[in-house]
Amino acid sequence: MVALQGRSLATIAPSSGEFLGWNGTAWIPTVPASNPYFAGTGLTLSGNTFNANNTLAIWNANQLNGTSISTVLPSNNEILKWNGSEWAPSADNNNFYAAGTGITLSGNTFSHSAHTGDATGTTSLTVVALQGRSLATIAPSSGEFLGWNGTAWIPTVPASNHISQVPV
Repeated sequence: MVALQGRSLATIAPSSGEFLGWNGTAWIPTVPASNPYFAGTGLTLSGNTFNANNTLAIWNANQLNGTSISTVLPSNNEILKWNGSEWAPSADNNNFYAAGTGITLSGNTFSHSAHTGDATGTTSLTVVALQGRSLATIAPSSGEFLGWNGTAWIPTVPASNHISQVPV
């Protein structure tokens, strides 16, 4: 054989461990470099193992769902927000809430605080409608029930006793 793919082969006899290498003119017996591989940017090479140098910023995300992420470093307590053109660090709006009458707020949990804790059982919760129909603001008297007057639920004395006892 005098050529490999149309390129001449040197007539030098190879030694053990050599391989054919191209010198620009001919294929010749060549001693391999200790490591023919090169670790590019962001990579390390140890023996025959490549590793990502993942502490470098190049391995961090530069897009979120196909849209750019700002390279601005965030400050303490900032969050990642969409600014109309990219995701960028921004202050949290801290939407603060306040508990109104009959409601308590502990951390991020709202609770109903209907009973005031006094001996009368008074409630601080005010119901203004039943099934979307108004409740009159008239205070009920003893023995009255809620009755519908065609416009609102009002305290009413029943016209007759419609409750019958069922034997047990």
